[in-house]
Amino acid sequence: MIQRNGEPLPEEGYVTDRFGDAACEFIRSNRDRPFFLFVSFTAPHGPMHPRKSDGAMLDELGIESRKRRRYVGMVHALDQNVGRIMEALRENGVDSNTLVVFTNDNGGQPLTGASNGPLRGGKSSVYEGGTRVPMAFRWPDRIPAGERIDTPVIGLDFLPTFVGISGGGLDGIPHDGSDLMPLLGGAGGFEGDRPLFWRHAGPRGDVAMLDEPWKLVWRRRADRRPELYDLSEDPGESTDLSEAEPDRLAAMLDAVAGWESELEVPRWGPGSEPASK
Repeated sequence: MIQRNGEPLPEEGYVTDRFGDAACEFIRSNRDRPFFLFVSFTAPHGPMHPRKSDGAMLDELGIESRKRRRYVGMVHALDQNVGRIMEALRENGVDSNTLVVFTNDNGGQPLTGASNGPLRGGKSSVYEGGTRVPMAFRWPDRIPAGERIDTPVIGLDFLPTFVGISGGGLDGIPHDGSDLMPLLGGAGGFEGDRPLFWRHAGPRGDVAMLDEPWKLVWRRRADRRPELYDLSEDPGESTDLSEAEPDRLAAMLDAVAGWESELEVPRWGPGSEPASK
């Protein structure tokens, strides 16, 4: 159910187009004042249903896999609506001084037609196919065009970045991210040289650590041991170097234990603790 100000809207139209419509209307309504707009498209996500109007286009592509055909159709709708949002920024004269960030919350789900190749794994995995996603920034007034940045960053960096852009500060407020503007604007002084951590399904679930170029993956099962990969040589995580690098493995496991000691047990979802009665 989609709501506007807490009120349900009629269930009609294609959801990705509806989100695009709402985003464009929001830009038009707020073009004369600073705004923050978070457009959380559900595509591509199950249930997998492309627009019927894209059937001829998908036929021309000749995709044999039914799952892949549906996936491509949904990505096409997403791409078109992102384009509509960018055009709305231009039409309303705010594109040059608006920071646009495009990214995803996890890698694609191969079971529904996605492909993360040559990376290993996908959604719900702590391998690179589950955690490494596209991230693009556009802000003509502040960010040089056409640059590629290979420094690993994480979604937690959005908070200090956005707060800093707006002129605020986070003194005394605990946070795990780093302001990305020194990195994006080319001014230098980026404070993001740090290991990155991921965990899926709580303290008994899978965990990973990236201390570039080394990546620790520990799928915590009775029959699984911690794995270690050199992403500079093996981005597909195919050659486990844990036995060849025992000291490095031990140090990274200690770092993971230290990081996890600071976390709360999830209060909902996989790995959460049962609610007390």
